[in-house]
Amino acid sequence: MKHLITKILLTTHFSLLTILPSFADAIGTWHIYPSYTGIQHIEPAGDNVYAIASGALYSYNIKETSLQTYDHTKTLNAKHITCIGYNSQSRRLVIGYEDNTIDLLEADGNTICIGDVKKKEIGGDRNFYSIHNDGRMAYIATGYGIIKVDTKEGYIADSYKLDIKVDYCYTDAQYIYAASEDKGILRAARSSNLLDPNSWKWHAQYTPKEKPQYTEDKHNGCYWGADNEGKLAPFKLNDAGEYIQQQGGVAPDGPPTNDVWSLYVVGNRLYATAGYYSYRGQVYRDGMAYFLEDGQWHTLEKPKEDYVYLCANVMAFDSKDKSHYFVGALSGVYEYRNDKYVRGYSCHNSPLRSSKGGMIQHHALVTGMAFDPTGRLWVMNGWTDPAIHSFNTDGNWQTYPHDNCLYSTKRAVDEQGVYYSERYKRIFWVNCHGGTGTIFRYNTDTDELDDFTEFTDQDGNNITPQILFQPSEDLYGNMWIATQVGPYFIKAQDVMGDMGQWVKYKVPRNDGTNFADYLLDNIPITRIAVDNNNRKWMGTKTTGVYLVSDDNNTQIHHFTSENSPLPSNTVNDIYVDHATNRIWIGTDKGICSFQSDATENKDEMPDGTIGVYPNPVTPDFTGEVTITGLTAGAQVTITTASGAVVHEGTCPGGSYRWNLNDKSHRRVASGVYMVLVAYADGSKGPTAKIAVVN
Repeated sequence: MKHLITKILLTTHFSLLTILPSFADAIGTWHIYPSYTGIQHIEPAGDNVYAIASGALYSYNIKETSLQTYDHTKTLNAKHITCIGYNSQSRRLVIGYEDNTIDLLEADGNTICIGDVKKKEIGGDRNFYSIHNDGRMAYIATGYGIIKVDTKEGYIADSYKLDIKVDYCYTDAQYIYAASEDKGILRAARSSNLLDPNSWKWHAQYTPKEKPQYTEDKHNGCYWGADNEGKLAPFKLNDAGEYIQQQGGVAPDGPPTNDVWSLYVVGNRLYATAGYYSYRGQVYRDGMAYFLEDGQWHTLEKPKEDYVYLCANVMAFDSKDKSHYFVGALSGVYEYRNDKYVRGYSCHNSPLRSSKGGMIQHHALVTGMAFDPTGRLWVMNGWTDPAIHSFNTDGNWQTYPHDNCLYSTKRAVDEQGVYYSERYKRIFWVNCHGGTGTIFRYNTDTDELDDFTEFTDQDGNNITPQILFQPSEDLYGNMWIATQVGPYFIKAQDVMGDMGQWVKYKVPRNDGTNFADYLLDNIPITRIAVDNNNRKWMGTKTTGVYLVSDDNNTQIHHFTSENSPLPSNTVNDIYVDHATNRIWIGTDKGICSFQSDATENKDEMPDGTIGVYPNPVTPDFTGEVTITGLTAGAQVTITTASGAVVHEGTCPGGSYRWNLNDKSHRRVASGVYMVLVAYADGSKGPTAKIAVVN
């Protein structure tokens, strides 16, 4: 039973006072950042009013003028709510989820989880569509029939398998009704054998159940609906049949949308764009970029041009002034300074051009931008010729035509992952186009553009990736390439030479044979980000996030939406904040973050400089102890106070984790344990103590 709620108090003017997580948390901490815009469903519940907005649940307490948010990291037992309904007799909110879990939520935040439906093997459509409450019973319309839940006792009382999709259901004194768009409205007498599908007879033609714009609340004598900002607000119905808003709307703070395409961390801010226009998929979205600062979300001012602002894809931040930045979109480039909109650039007022393919005429598609150290902004204009442009510090544009970067050859369609490398003093990007995958290396000083379209691996096998995604450098200068068939990398010595020489890393099986397996073979990788310990965070199209060790031999984590708070297994972007070691993840269902244990590798380990977290270890702690401030290759030995060795291992770099088990894989007893550290060459290092209480 979960019982932890984020409560947000409101002033009498309904201005939000929020306290959200800082950018530094305990190692292993997750946060999700749901949007609360666009109210989809409202359920009055006495002094509380529940609302679903953008798929997220919150409530407003009328007497306390406070907001409470609920999510699967603290209160709820599942994610992705599909329907809710308040049962006034048991005073519990019935919640149905995408995975067939059912929660009964009480006003104090206690939840009773009913997982029986989730565990059953039921073929076909298992979705929950709506909830009808009658007395203490809740009737859930599903893709195969109706589920009857006793909300007071917290169990499934019956399941009526009708083998039809029931869009909604309702009851009266004699009958239970099942409304199906395909089969019409069926009904069965309450006194009949409801488990027998033959008891359910056709009753009437199907009529859709319209969602009311305003929901009546008899307890508080008002109607609830969304105000013009999409916030929850009370309304009165006057004699003329008009709904008049009674006071300001309320909503928890959150991002303006769950749409996220790319992420950036600049200083203490997280920026995100909501676009999605790429060769790997086109979704037309209103242009939007937004940021998180000091626990508050803000939406960037929209452009003032008279043409439509669409699909904000990328951002670039001035190398000389981070308060000066640009947003690249399907509709052009937009300049901001100190968060104020300055000007837009498109095919109407700049060298940028609209698509030659005709699909996006009157717009100038930008999918890649980067600043060089001189303060020039480099802009890649896709689906047209020429593709390469720069915006100079004096405010002038310049164009750089190149025969090896042309739309006519499908090699300038979708320039992804554009970045300037301080190590190599070049701009790199890839062309994300099926059949013409290309890596570009560009010298901004000489206008020399090198392109690579033919690739072979370390064994001489030809590589023909249909789509290339983001390039990124690791700490040793190797360049990693995300592809639809797994990760590859280009050795540091080849980055300024033949970039067609790739490596598909082979992970030894360590089973006494010489066999090895390719790293994440045939898994579509969408993004690779490198942390302070040279570990690779790999986002995927369908299987969540992998964390791979510095030497690429160990899968440290595999986070999915099933085993973690990750909102979805479809990852659009990952950004490593090297200052805080927080990993920001953008999925097709919103943003989340994970506090990594990566720490900066140390050259030396003076006495008193290593840290231990948590310390002491309390009985409720179930994670791993993290030892920080270590050098790569440091030898870690943990002993009892009497000197008996309980654990030994080698630090991969920066930090080391211990699961509190001894060599027999049993949790150690309560006591004080010594941490003895030695350098990789065996010389003595610092020591520390860990207190364990079970």
